[in-house]
Amino acid sequence: MTAQVPPSEQKTVVAQRRPVRIGVVIGILMLLGLGVWFTLARGPSEDSGAVASERTSRPVPVRTAIVETRALPIRVEVIGTVEPLATVAVKSRIDGLIVEVGFVEGDFVRAGQVLFRLDDRVARAQLAQAEANLARDQAQLADAERILARNEALAERGFAAKATLDTARAAQEALKAAAAANDAQIRNLRTLLDYTVIRAPIEGRTGAQAFKLGSNVKANESLLVTINQTRPISVTFAVPQTELAAIRTAQAKQPLPVRVSVRGSRPVSADGRLSFVDNTVDQATGTITLKATLSNSDEALWPGQFVDVSLLVDTIPNIAAVPQNAVLIGQNGAYLFVVRADRTVEARPIVVARSVDGIAFITTGLAAGERVVTDNQLRLAPDSPVSIEDAPAATSARGGGA
Repeated sequence: MTAQVPPSEQKTVVAQRRPVRIGVVIGILMLLGLGVWFTLARGPSEDSGAVASERTSRPVPVRTAIVETRALPIRVEVIGTVEPLATVAVKSRIDGLIVEVGFVEGDFVRAGQVLFRLDDRVARAQLAQAEANLARDQAQLADAERILARNEALAERGFAAKATLDTARAAQEALKAAAAANDAQIRNLRTLLDYTVIRAPIEGRTGAQAFKLGSNVKANESLLVTINQTRPISVTFAVPQTELAAIRTAQAKQPLPVRVSVRGSRPVSADGRLSFVDNTVDQATGTITLKATLSNSDEALWPGQFVDVSLLVDTIPNIAAVPQNAVLIGQNGAYLFVVRADRTVEARPIVVARSVDGIAFITTGLAAGERVVTDNQLRLAPDSPVSIEDAPAATSARGGGA
């Protein structure tokens, strides 16, 4: 038989076991706490210190450039529109039927080139009639002049009446006037005949042909084709009125160069000169309109295009220049890393005047001949050692590695 423990004794045993369990748990927690404290206390002094020391002593590979002095270009950069230097709407001066077309729409035509011919048969017939009338009048005039001469000779000897002489003289004057009128009519008909041949008034690129072969056109109404002069060509742009004084001062010294660029899969750039400054500032926008003229010999610029315009106003010589990617922006402004003689870096604050074509021009903080870091700056801190690679990105051939 199994012996049963009285209830009073069971309570005594349980009461004795509880303190033992609590003591064991407390002991285990104390041991774990000591282990964590020992690990934390020991780690930073040995392992972390070794890693930090290794990081600070290992040189960071960088590329560098040598600070050089350059002329700082002062430019005004805006958006402009390409416009033809001249635009002519070609119309007919007379009514007529188109019997010949001397170009293909879109062609480049020369000044004086035949564009259209109108039916000239009626004009030629009228001209032939007028020429015949002139020949008749000239013959009659010659006869009247001979009669007048004979009557004058007879009148001198008293054999011709004064009335007869006056009649001969009047007939001669009338025929002279008739011949002059016919001559004027011939000149007019020849002009009208010239109008049947429509020529290009300027050199340029033709647009769409509005009237085809066989079409009837009206005098001074029918627009046959439009010609845009594209060689040379003009670019119109507006600049803030605050730049006007500097532009006019610089233009008084010499013609101002203008560079025009077209964005796209095949970027295009062309150079020209400032040719026009408007005489009024637009009060609504506070800008003034300028124009530049470019040779455009290859017709890279096309009327109606939007282009980037860069107007060179002035140049400032001997400004420290570095690649733009050497300049960093921090909480206190622009700075860069300068490599010292012992191959450690210094974080130096600078003042950037302008950045032009990937070059930053520094007015304060740098001297010519110093070496600056151009990449991998995120791994650098003040006094970090660096190793300079063999092919640095330099502003000129003088930049180089050690």
